[in-house]
Amino acid sequence: MALKDMIMGSVKQENIPTVKLAVIGTSTTGKTYLLNAIHRLINGKLLLRDGLRIGALNAQDAAVKIKDIKDNILWMQRAPLPSSETKYNFSFNLFKNMDPAIHVVYHDNVGQILTEVNQKMNSLRPDFLKSISEATIVWFLLPMQTDKEGRYTGVSDEDVLIVESYLQEALQNRKSPLAFAILLTKADVLEDLEQEQSKQELYRLHTELKSRFQWFLEGDFISAAALFPISTLGFGNAQLVTDVNNTEKAEYILRSNDLKPYNVDKLLLWSLSCACYQAPTVAANSTPQIDEAVKRGIKNTLSQTDGLIFTLKDGI
Repeated sequence: MALKDMIMGSVKQENIPTVKLAVIGTSTTGKTYLLNAIHRLINGKLLLRDGLRIGALNAQDAAVKIKDIKDNILWMQRAPLPSSETKYNFSFNLFKNMDPAIHVVYHDNVGQILTEVNQKMNSLRPDFLKSISEATIVWFLLPMQTDKEGRYTGVSDEDVLIVESYLQEALQNRKSPLAFAILLTKADVLEDLEQEQSKQELYRLHTELKSRFQWFLEGDFISAAALFPISTLGFGNAQLVTDVNNTEKAEYILRSNDLKPYNVDKLLLWSLSCACYQAPTVAANSTPQIDEAVKRGIKNTLSQTDGLIFTLKDGI
């Protein structure tokens, strides 16, 4: 493929194996922060091995995303990101040298769908359920909650109940396998994951959630599942602020001039690795195969990337 085709974004995406990502999370789970961290990784912060790289589809798309990231970082330095009904759709390619090897697509759904009952949200639910039922990878965002002073208080049983009901409805007729990740967002509220108290809490949550989702994990449509503690701002990079929006929960602003996400790179690599060993969605009649060298490169990078993974169902 010619270099000019890569730069101008004229690659035919229908000839590339496509991975569909779906994210389930209410409006308070930190999803917007996570998507900003993903954009940061896509645009130059994630270094892969064996000739692999992740990049935007074309230079114009990259420029737009980089500007959005800069604008959001400036906002985060002043105030928490507000809940929004803006959809943050994105897509990117995994390249092997100059050639696209995997196309990743994410169509966003606003978190209010899960908790608000009104005409507008009801009209959006069918597309939301469809995005889950057709996904190759599903991420469930479960925030580690705090009181207003920033002290860790646990996770919300209500969030788990809501997600269980949506999964059961969306996946009851599913025929192809998917990989499922539970993301413990805002994990930096534990301050230090190496402390024994923090380790014990993560092990407890792993055991509890594995038991809670056992009915789901035993299904033939689950190829792999794991639990990831993540922080999108980064450990020591969030500053607690008070009396923001008159809420009764802790609010944080960005302490430095950049995001320093923890474990988001490992999450993304694990998801890509899982996708490599599933039947990818393709738009064309032919079924392009993912090159074995690409599979090895992703797995090698994953194994050498720092971060925590708690396995729920081994599949890679």
